[in-house]
Amino acid sequence: MLSLVIATLLTACSDNPYNQGTDLNRDTTESGIATDTGEDADTDADADSDTDADADADSDTDADTDPGDCSSAWDPVQKTGWVRTYNVEYMGAAGTGTQSAIGPATSSSGEAGYSYKDSMLGDMAFASEAYDTTVIVGCEGGSGEGLYAYEWNGTITHYYQSFPITSVATPPRMYLPSDTDLGNKGGWDYTYTLAVTTTSGADTLTYNGTYLEIGFEDYELPNGHTVEAYRLTNSFSLTDTAMAASFNGYIEQWWVKGIGLVKELSTDADSMSTVMSREIVDYTGLTPE
Repeated sequence: MLSLVIATLLTACSDNPYNQGTDLNRDTTESGIATDTGEDADTDADADSDTDADADADSDTDADTDPGDCSSAWDPVQKTGWVRTYNVEYMGAAGTGTQSAIGPATSSSGEAGYSYKDSMLGDMAFASEAYDTTVIVGCEGGSGEGLYAYEWNGTITHYYQSFPITSVATPPRMYLPSDTDLGNKGGWDYTYTLAVTTTSGADTLTYNGTYLEIGFEDYELPNGHTVEAYRLTNSFSLTDTAMAASFNGYIEQWWVKGIGLVKELSTDADSMSTVMSREIVDYTGLTPE
């Protein structure tokens, strides 16, 4: 998500192509998400001899935003009113970041899920780095039950120049297993393309990667309380069509039940330099379990 590094992709405007966006590969057979087809199944036999054509045109055009039974204790996007605040370092710049609940949403391809705001502002001596995106996630996917990242929409700022960006993952990428599988999943592979559109043009990014569960370890929250954190790694390669180049990245994340993402470290695996790091400093509307 990245909230995987978040949840937003900065590749198209930066020399740095490692933000995967949440860093949320899906199979629709176990979605748990309601789908409204707008079609009426009329099975009655009309035996009358009239010759008029009964064309029952159902004009139901409502967008079904009901995500069904799509909930997670380890990233409680289904809850309302929550905010997570982070200290961030991005491309060497210190900054602050927030993630905050928005509510039920539907992706551009019609998947029902939840959306949240993911923002970062970095302070630099000669430049400003920032992003302000809406992330849509849900439970439909082909890597098993879990949370999947669908798309990111918003604005990114690079060297004081801001422009809109839209990124859609095909197929969506699972970034967390279900509560039942979490800790027992072991790992999973993924492949997806990210269609990136900005005012300066379009690009296609192809990701191939592997998530690996490291296990559980103690983590100290900002209030000094120690809780159990789930540690997850994401090793991936990225091919950028526009740049005709390939890159390798590595992301470590720590998740706390009842709160969500508390710590993240994104590394350029080719140079072993830190691309982005963030760690939680405050949270509201969430309770560790």
